This record gives sequence, C-alpha cells and structure tokens, in this order.
Amino acid sequence: GVCEGEGECAPAPDKLCRSGCLNGAEQMGAKSSSEHSAQKKYPRAVIVTAANEDYADRVSNLIGSIHFWEKERQIRVYDLGLSPMTRMLMEGWDNVKVVTPPADELPLHFLNAPLVAYKAWAILHAGQEEGRVEGDL
Repeated sequence: GVCEGEGECAPAPDKLCRSGCLNGAEQMGAKSSSEHSAQKKYPRAVIVTAANEDYADRVSNLIGSIHFWEKERQIRVYDLGLSPMTRMLMEGWDNVKVVTPPADELPLHFLNAPLVAYKAWAILHAGQEEGRVEGDL
C-alpha cells in the first residue's frame, strides 16, 4: 500500500511514504527517487587552492581536512611561490597536484598571493583542465 500519515498504508498514490511502503510510482514498477539519483554518476569536483610559502601551513591544514573527510577527492594547488621542499612534500600527498602558473603568460601581480588577482584565473584554468571545480582560494 501507500503510506498515509504515520506509517499507515492506504491506496492513495499521491501520499508520501515514511515507513517503507511503496509509493504509487514504485507500485507501477518505477524506481524511487533515491534509486534514480543514486544511478546518476557525476564526477566529483576538483578542489582548487593556491599558496605561496607564507600560506603553505594553511593549505597543508586544508588538505589534511579534505583527506580526512574525502580521501579520494582530487586537489589542485597553484604554486604562487612555494619553497622547493614544500612543493616536493605536497606533490607526495595522495590526490594532490601542484601546478605552476605560467608566469610568462600572466601579469606579475597574478602571482602575488596577498593581491588575490590569481583567483579567477586559477578557477578558469582548473575548470578547463578538470571540468568541475570547487575553489578555496
């Protein structure tokens, strides 16, 4: 039957179900909305961030949090002046790609992290490379 109210099954196909009874569409053989949405596979967005050496500890903390909550999430870090050691360390982390912006193609102020001019460019660049992105810039 179809749920009506607190788990009582009734023949009305337009009522919402709260106790596991089938709704009208499921009675007709259609998939439930949760089954339908589970079948849709969307690629996970790549998380985009950027840092110079002054902000490396913050990016490290961000990446640690992402790894804790979503181990498989891809992360792209734009290098705005990381030290070679920090860059090497980050490149060794799972699902992290460190990218050097093309300095010869960008105005100098784009690589100055406090000016934040790189943000729009980084999201655009990552979107062109990866498709779906989320920024923490």
